[in-house]
Amino acid sequence: MNLIEFLSPIVFWQVFKKVLVNLKNRSYYVKQMKTLDENGTLKQLGMRLDMRSRAYYILNLEPETLMMGQEVLDLEKSRVMESINVRKPAFMKANLFEMIEIETSRIKNEDYYAYLIQIKYRPSATIWNWVHIISWTASITILAYYILSQQSKIVEFVKDLLA
Repeated sequence: MNLIEFLSPIVFWQVFKKVLVNLKNRSYYVKQMKTLDENGTLKQLGMRLDMRSRAYYILNLEPETLMMGQEVLDLEKSRVMESINVRKPAFMKANLFEMIEIETSRIKNEDYYAYLIQIKYRPSATIWNWVHIISWTASITILAYYILSQQSKIVEFVKDLLA
């Protein structure tokens, strides 16, 4: 975003709407995830909900698959996709599927061979959208304060111009 776009009121309102939609969607996501947790749907799917309303689960893999060589990654990916596809209908039923992103992390060490799969909210507004809104709000507030504090001088200046 260049300076002209940053200063444009039209762009400001577009970004403002985007941030409001993001807040509304995030609120809906949190509400639906808590509902899924409270009614036992997540527990039935072997998932838990963390404090940030992200659902997660661990997919344990058999150590014997490591002996397969190069095909291991393809097999791992297929097992992860199978487990995600089993859980996908619950999120579709709750109208969350377009709002979420699924993140996988491979855990492989001497003790564990598994995948951590997280389902979390995918924000539509970026941090720069928030910076844009805050900057505009701060600028308008400072300008309004300056105008109100200098009101008598401004009135005198206008009277002198009109006289």
